[in-house]
Amino acid sequence: GASALSPVMQPVVGGMTMKGMHPLITTIGRSDEACTRLLLEFGADPSGNAMMKPLLLAVQTVVPPPNATAVYHSVASSPIDDDDDARRAAAYNNCEALLDAGADVDAVETLVGATVATFCAYGGLDEILASLIRRDADLEKASVKGIRPLVAATDFASDFAWAAGPRRATDGTVALLIRSGAKLEPADLAEAEAETKTRCLPETRLRAHRKRALADLVRYVRRDRAGGAG
Repeated sequence: GASALSPVMQPVVGGMTMKGMHPLITTIGRSDEACTRLLLEFGADPSGNAMMKPLLLAVQTVVPPPNATAVYHSVASSPIDDDDDARRAAAYNNCEALLDAGADVDAVETLVGATVATFCAYGGLDEILASLIRRDADLEKASVKGIRPLVAATDFASDFAWAAGPRRATDGTVALLIRSGAKLEPADLAEAEAETKTRCLPETRLRAHRKRALADLVRYVRRDRAGGAG
């Protein structure tokens, strides 16, 4: 039967708190893992709505979105803001709870159209990214400017910055995406690079940031895949 908590929890599980904020959004913004799981247990919708998606918010407590609004800052206010490791651990646990409850693995942020996997790649959230990949996340779903996870992971310098917060992608993030089959020379990026003479493709981005070993790996794997396809 239903828990004794059920009559108390049900009115706010899918509705609004006194401040007009979906309670699941509030608990995730505060990195409150226990309350997140409790709300999901009592039927909270893990998908959120068009404006605020719980899975994205969980990641954005570590990797803030570009042009973060006052609403975002009011929501993503956690007691552990100064503890990066704790925020990352809470983000992972909240993401796992949401994904287990059926959250959209390819949730898209509305401002720039970037997926949750792209935010994870940019911020070096490799554990969450790996979890998304295991659940068949689309690694080629691009933002309005063509940014997809592998491109975001090669964003090692501020001249490419598109999101707020510290850039934490590592060589391991890039390697994870390559191993997981991310496209190394998407047609739209190859065309953009040829037309604009700017660094758009993963390999040229990596070479620009003196990541020679990774750039050579991209070239080797790209040629190997082409040979296999032939």
